[in-house]
Amino acid sequence: MFYSCLDSNEKQNLELFSNTVVTAATGADARFSYHSYQDAMEYVLEQSVKERLVLVIDEYPYLANCYPGISSLLAAMFDHKFLQNANGGAKTWGRQN
Repeated sequence: MFYSCLDSNEKQNLELFSNTVVTAATGADARFSYHSYQDAMEYVLEQSVKERLVLVIDEYPYLANCYPGISSLLAAMFDHKFLQNANGGAKTWGRQN
């Protein structure tokens, strides 16, 4: 999944990010927008359970500028959801062999 942020506003970036992740997951053009970035990231998490994926957020400073809370949201999602999911539900810290 590849999303290139725009130097725009939070709403437009959320709409385009939503469209990007749903289209990447389904293969169909999805004219859809989540209500929040947390909802959109939950969808990405659900997709990562089905298959391994890479999420690229290009031009991230544009998104961070229009939505300052995105960095802490992503950190919390990775710390509490993605890492737990990647380890089969077991919370682990540090490097795994």
